[in-house]
Amino acid sequence: MSAKVAIFALLLLCFLIGRQATASEGWRLTATSVYYGDVTIVLGEKSLHLDTKDASIVITPPDYTITIFNKESHKYFSESVEDFKKRQGGDIEHDKCVVKKGKTATICGAEATQYFYYTPNKGKLRLDLEFWASRDKRIEPRMAEVCSIFCSVKPGYGMPLRILAR
Repeated sequence: MSAKVAIFALLLLCFLIGRQATASEGWRLTATSVYYGDVTIVLGEKSLHLDTKDASIVITPPDYTITIFNKESHKYFSESVEDFKKRQGGDIEHDKCVVKKGKTATICGAEATQYFYYTPNKGKLRLDLEFWASRDKRIEPRMAEVCSIFCSVKPGYGMPLRILAR
């Protein structure tokens, strides 16, 4: 194959790949995390991208693999949600939590509900977490479930949009 044919084939391939990618609606949020500092979050119809000073994290269908790219070492690793959940563990035992519903508000154009996580502690309930979640129809239920697991929030309340540790 000559160089001209190879270049033409490469340009054609780039054109065809570019034609398949179409813009979609989504949200761009900025947040401050006690663990990660300033975080930029882009939630599209089919993916989630978190960008921090040290790492980029992408969650994509169809299997909702979590891929983490370390910006300093330029290395990445991917794992399934189930493996992430096993490895991450988390300090909240969801099955022992009491979740109470709070008020509603609009966050990023989506109706969201406030929830409070209480965990039993010496016979009393201790407030551990406050979070806001949305069941907006534009958010795929599996993406909301995966993001809940990723954020250490019990799945089933919708996409976590705001989380405040107490």
